[in-house]
Formats: sequence, structure tokens, C-alpha cells
Amino acid sequence: GGVLGAQVLADFRLKKDMSEFWTKLLDWIKQPPRVVAAIALACGIILFSPSEVQDAVRVTSILNTIGPYIGIVFVLACTLLITSLISFSYSWWQKQILRLRVNRLRVQSLSDLTPAEKKILRYYILKDTKTQKLPLGSGVVAGLVAKQIMARATIVSRDDLDFDYNIEPWAWYHLKENRNLIEERAGVQT
Repeated sequence: GGVLGAQVLADFRLKKDMSEFWTKLLDWIKQPPRVVAAIALACGIILFSPSEVQDAVRVTSILNTIGPYIGIVFVLACTLLITSLISFSYSWWQKQILRLRVNRLRVQSLSDLTPAEKKILRYYILKDTKTQKLPLGSGVVAGLVAKQIMARATIVSRDDLDFDYNIEPWAWYHLKENRNLIEERAGVQT
């Protein structure tokens, strides 16, 4: 009975130790990349520095006892850094692709303007201003705001229901370079 009890107790301790190990490992994995990089760098220096340097900083005895563990930590830290880099790169590229698609749609929206929208936007470019007073209840103004070509600059009206509206910087620069997008066409009343 005593041997079986000792075996059960040993198994329990091993399971508890392994549970603690996995918990600590998961906590360690959650560290910010700069902490993981510092750990990888320290382990790499300890593992791969010349023996003279190891002797000078007195890590030779540590390497003899826990060197394999330092190697495991080094491999894990490098793996975490590589996966973090891949994840960051993927996320960055996804954002760039989304930004390019949004910009393409914005520019396309400037190619599909109604005569009334062109008239409002032409004012900004011809008057060389980025702000103009427009009626809050105008459907044309609301449409340009919805397309993110313009934005209401204030929440306070200057006169009754007329508010200041700013042209968005991307639209300003694109229309300055492509004035043909807001030109009046012959026979079209704006």
C-alpha cells in the first residue's frame, strides 16, 4: 500500500508541476515582443559568446548546469519573435491594402459627381479656400459629407442653418490636380 500511495503522490506532484509549467509558459508567451527580444538576446549572448567572454562574465558554471534550458528558452523566444513579426507584417499589409481600396473608391467618387456637387466643390478650388458656408439641410451637402469629400467644420451655425464645411485634404489636392472633374460642361446648368 505504501508504494502505491507514494506513486500516486509523485504523479500528483508531477501533474501539479506540469500544470504550473504550462501556466507560466502561457504567461511568458503573452509578454510584449520587446521583452521576448531582450530574453532572446540575453540567451543568445550566453549561449554563443566565446568561452573567454563566458568565463569573464562568470556564466560558464551556469551553462554547465542549465545550458539546455537556456537553449530551449532561446529557441522559444526566437520562435515567438518570428511569429510576432509575421503577424505584424500581415496586419500591416492588410491595412495598406484596405487604405488603397478606400483611396481608390474616394477618387472614383470624385469622377461620379452630379452637377450640383461639382458646383459646391468648384467653389473651394476657384476661391482657393478650404471652408465654405452651406445649408445644413441640403441633400447635396449631406451626400458629399457621406462620401467623406467634405466635413462639417463646426457644430455652431453662423447664420440660421448655414454651417461651415471643410473640404477633406485628399479631395482638395486631387481636385486641384484634376480640375476637369469639377468643370462645367457646355449645356449643363449648375
